[in-house]
Amino acid sequence: MNVKPTLIGGVALSAIVSIGMAGGAQAKARHHHKAAGPSANERALRAEVDGLQQEVKSLESRLDAQAASQQQTAAQVQAVQSQAQAAQSTAQAAQTQVAAQQNQIETIPTEIQTTVAKAAPKPGWWNNTTVGATIFADTSYIRNQNDGVSNKQTGTDYDIKRAYLIVNHKFNDVFSANFTSDF
Repeated sequence: MNVKPTLIGGVALSAIVSIGMAGGAQAKARHHHKAAGPSANERALRAEVDGLQQEVKSLESRLDAQAASQQQTAAQVQAVQSQAQAAQSTAQAAQTQVAAQQNQIETIPTEIQTTVAKAAPKPGWWNNTTVGATIFADTSYIRNQNDGVSNKQTGTDYDIKRAYLIVNHKFNDVFSANFTSDF
């Protein structure tokens, strides 16, 4: 028995304890004998503890497998996300390229008009002059036969009845000229 001296009302408690110890010294010491093996209750408890340890190990292995599966799934999700980002950046680059090509296509008509305007001849009196002709003609095919045999009057012929040569010229918004000849 461990005794710590404490002061109670100025008297040391250790003196009281030492008196009580002297009386306890006279008591007989008992010896306990151990049984030869574990009791049935101890064996049942031991079996239950072993079963619980097996369940804990099983649950730990399941948790480890689940954690590994979650890590693998997370890695797959990250790989898919990086592929999606790469595809999105590729699509954006393609859209940018299409927009640039569309701008180039839209400038083509302006470039063509500029080139045509540069290649056009310098204006002169002939820019406001038109020349034309009108012809009235007749073409015909004649087939003459005597007793199933074609004669000399069979064939194609043409005849020009009338022809006009027309020249128009515009000097300005007020004055113009028209020359028409008849043949």
